[in-house]
Amino acid sequence: MQQQIAVLTLGVSDLERSTRFYRDGFGWTPVFENDEIAFYQMNGFVFGTWLKGALEEDTKA
Repeated sequence: MQQQIAVLTLGVSDLERSTRFYRDGFGWTPVFENDEIAFYQMNGFVFGTWLKGALEEDTKA
């Protein structure tokens, strides 16, 4: 069975700075963004950056 990653999400403390880093440094444009998260479509998977506090809230069990 082939293993595959579909979504990879990183928690960040400053979303604006993170988005600027990926946009200016790599030329990536988010396919979706709001005040808490930015998603980038990659080759075969989605990369996301999410404000740490919002990510912690979302992942509470």
